Amino acid sequence: MTAIEAWLSAAATSLRVSPLRTLLSTLGVVIGVAALVAILTLSNGLENYARQQISGTTDIQTVRVTPRAFEVTNGLTVRRENVPALNAADAQELERRLGGLGDVTVGMSAGARLALVGGTTRSPAMLIATLPSATVFIDDVVSDGRFIQESDLAEDGRVAVVSENLAQRLGAAIDDRVMIDSLEFEVVGLAAPRDEETGSGVPGDDTRPGRVYIPFSATQARRLNASGRQPAGLAARSRNVEHTERMQDLMEAWLIERWGSLDRFDIASYRARAAQARTGFLVLRLVMGSIAGISLIVGGIGIMNILLASVSERTREIGVRKALGARPRDILLQFLSESVAITGLGSVIGVLLGVGAAFGVAAAVRSLSDAPVYAGFGWASVVIAAGAAILVGLVFGTYPARRAARLSPIEAIRHE
Repeated sequence: MTAIEAWLSAAATSLRVSPLRTLLSTLGVVIGVAALVAILTLSNGLENYARQQISGTTDIQTVRVTPRAFEVTNGLTVRRENVPALNAADAQELERRLGGLGDVTVGMSAGARLALVGGTTRSPAMLIATLPSATVFIDDVVSDGRFIQESDLAEDGRVAVVSENLAQRLGAAIDDRVMIDSLEFEVVGLAAPRDEETGSGVPGDDTRPGRVYIPFSATQARRLNASGRQPAGLAARSRNVEHTERMQDLMEAWLIERWGSLDRFDIASYRARAAQARTGFLVLRLVMGSIAGISLIVGGIGIMNILLASVSERTREIGVRKALGARPRDILLQFLSESVAITGLGSVIGVLLGVGAAFGVAAAVRSLSDAPVYAGFGWASVVIAAGAAILVGLVFGTYPARRAARLSPIEAIRHE
């Protein structure tokens, strides 16, 4: 038997001999770990819910870049010369430059009139020429058919995705053909307003103006630019609110590198609000973690008290072991082994109770508030809780273990 096995065996024997003391020691750790796991899991769920609300209802994570097409000279608004013409290649290059921080699209919008081929009804609509990546940015989701594809861009496809309210007014359906101004397009998809909670399309009447999405192909870009409308702009959306400021810095650096300066562009963002959101999430983690840490420290103090009492009860036993040749190091490691064993057992039970409590509280919140809040279980929380518990066991078990190791054999044997 190795020394480590001997220490563990002695610790296990001691814990079995005093089951009540072991239970009381373990109970403190169980409560502490359960509280830590439950709080971390619930805070993850609340953070996920907050992120979904921020992403789904605000543009905090979006940065938009639009070329300055007009300037005021002597009180007159005139069109600028050499307005930058942004295209799909620029969007792809910028997305590569961001390195996974966010999604990028390019697009331009204008008013247009639609009519079903062969029909008599003409309806005004918002015409949006964009890329397949625009699904991250738009307020609609495809409810039938498909959205724009890469092949539509390469082949200059005359396809269109029409909002459901506009399709109802025109009597259009999938595979029908519509006239947009003077050009004919095939309807390949229908779009409905996005449900902010589920992300799915919401059927029914939509009071917003009708919308039509067409491919941002080279031909369409030239046609829309030639009409004197607002030039194409870029939009980037960070995948994490904490990365929004960094993403904007990279975008501005790319614009300077690509076009020489930022003076030719208008940049719209919510940089200050993104910073506030990032700070808010950090504060949430720190506060929730601190509350959970206090519970774990309380459990550690309980372990120390129990082990100190154990040292007093087992003083004679320690003296006998030392008289038989046990070194101070052996006594120290035995008591530390007991502390780690207690925290290890308490961690397992506490993790199970904490996860169950977190899911139960989340279910209660959903039933009482109708808010889609779910427990954000992650193995990281389990590892943090278990590791913290073992660390607490080592820290709070060191003093009683050192005290036991320093006892004099003669005085310990004579102890009553």
